[in-house]
Amino acid sequence: MGLKYKFIELFSGKFPKPQQLYDQLSDLQTQIDNGSDPVPPVKEDVKLTKTGLKKAFGNPKDFKSIGIVRNTEGSYLIVSDGKEYKHIALENI
Repeated sequence: MGLKYKFIELFSGKFPKPQQLYDQLSDLQTQIDNGSDPVPPVKEDVKLTKTGLKKAFGNPKDFKSIGIVRNTEGSYLIVSDGKEYKHIALENI
């Protein structure tokens, strides 16, 4: 079972759409509660650079889920558009 929205539907340009992100996280939580999808990978102390995210999550074109990065600066939601990784601070949602 896939998630409710595609990556392109979560952002308007480089700005997140708060309601769609909230719905996506809610959908993900429902899937986790129902056990239909694996828990998203959580990585600690990853630099939010192209190289850092690629080392942590692999090639962006193969990353079809979402991930979480926890740093000393905060926690970030990680998604891929198939070409590169995008991130948003979780406290901003």
